Amino acid sequence: MKKFISAILLITMLFAFVSPAYASGTGKYVVVNDVTSVFSTPGIGGQKIAELTKNTVIEITEIRNELFGKAYIPKDGVTGWVQMGALKALEAPEPDDSITGIKIKQLPEKREYTDGTEELDLTGLKVVSLGKDGKEALITGYSVYAPEMKVPGEKTVTVSYSPDGVNSYTDSFKVTVKRLPVTGISVKEKPKTEYSENQPLDLTEIVVVCSFSEGDDSIYTYSQLKDNPDFRIEGCHGEMHGASLTKGTHTIKVTYKYTDIFTEFTVNVTERRLVGLTVKEQPKNLTVYDNKKIPALDGLVLEAAYDNGEKEDVYHYNCEAVCDPTQFIIGPGNRVDVYFGGMYVTLEFRYSVAVPEKITLEFPKGFTLNFFKGEEIDLSPVKVRLVYSDDTFEYVTDYKMSTPDPTVTGTQHISVIYREFSEVFVINISPYFSKGDVDGNGIISSNDARQTLRAAVGLTKLNGMTFFAGDADRDDKISANDARLILRASVGLENLYITL
Repeated sequence: MKKFISAILLITMLFAFVSPAYASGTGKYVVVNDVTSVFSTPGIGGQKIAELTKNTVIEITEIRNELFGKAYIPKDGVTGWVQMGALKALEAPEPDDSITGIKIKQLPEKREYTDGTEELDLTGLKVVSLGKDGKEALITGYSVYAPEMKVPGEKTVTVSYSPDGVNSYTDSFKVTVKRLPVTGISVKEKPKTEYSENQPLDLTEIVVVCSFSEGDDSIYTYSQLKDNPDFRIEGCHGEMHGASLTKGTHTIKVTYKYTDIFTEFTVNVTERRLVGLTVKEQPKNLTVYDNKKIPALDGLVLEAAYDNGEKEDVYHYNCEAVCDPTQFIIGPGNRVDVYFGGMYVTLEFRYSVAVPEKITLEFPKGFTLNFFKGEEIDLSPVKVRLVYSDDTFEYVTDYKMSTPDPTVTGTQHISVIYREFSEVFVINISPYFSKGDVDGNGIISSNDARQTLRAAVGLTKLNGMTFFAGDADRDDKISANDARLILRASVGLENLYITL
């Protein structure tokens, strides 16, 4: 923030020196804004002490940085600073070619300041003009370019004077900005220093003490520190308040104003500890048909709870089932312990001596068995169940399924074989008769144009032969132009028919 303010002041000074013709002198001005504020210092950061309404005439006796003018406001009985941009000069300055320059005749009384606590004070400053005849004349209508007073070091204060709005003369003097007499800072009360992995850094309880070589110590709580630009609190990896912490030791550094004024403390982050394990979703199949194998846990989801308050899902492939299948008894109540992270939950499986009787097919909701000629046919969503004599079942994956032919229209019988069992289902492959026949019904209609337009704007997608039909202009993409051609074809203004 300090760098930003300094840059703004520098830019302001540069533009002021480049274009001195725009500078205005002291004298009478009229307020041109509807309302303008009067500040206690030459900047909008000062306290607002009065307001002036449009057409109010005031006398500007000093101009600072060509941005603010000093004036006495009789109706309020105060002297303050007004933005020059809200004013208009009532009298243009007279041309003056008798002046050859200016000189600082007397320096201000105060030329040493403390960083960030004092504004530039020009009390005692006297500036004179230098005439061709060698005579000096005291002047007051000059502008003063104030340096950044919040950074220690020697600063140059520039005084500028333009007697006629064309010629501009400058002189300067030095002031010194000293560091605050701060000798160090320390943490009086530490915030929370012990964490579990992934917990947020909490600095709300911190209390910091700043010690000075002159005056009393200053004490700051976190609420006073967090928005104070003079302080910076961050960890060794850039951790700020509220940041999620990784396991290990973190050094937190508190800096006050200067890089060499800081204090540090550490926080310890231990690996999170598993404190709870519960079943969130049971396995898909809780029946075992072979008492010599460990049950499959497919579909099992556990919920792990940690000491830092976090919870997460644990899936079956991250777990280990422990049991003695040879001890299973017919019926329910066969115990299987499922381990994760040193903890376990117990599941109960049913052992059945039922024998496989058949296979059945399961089609997902929304799955279609209707396809278009040439379209990619994906039958992988179809699931196969092995059904037992007690009406229980289990899903199987090592089955064989016949391959459909996407180039042949009409119905096709797809066979599924698992062991000695088989099942058949039917798919239908519709022909395409033409470019433009997106719905494959043999007729080009406005519905085909509508589907194409929806695909052109991303509301649906055309694949395979639907893409072929929708690409009416044959440019290998679906666009509004394709929809236009199809709509024209639907009323006989275009001929898109191509028999396949």
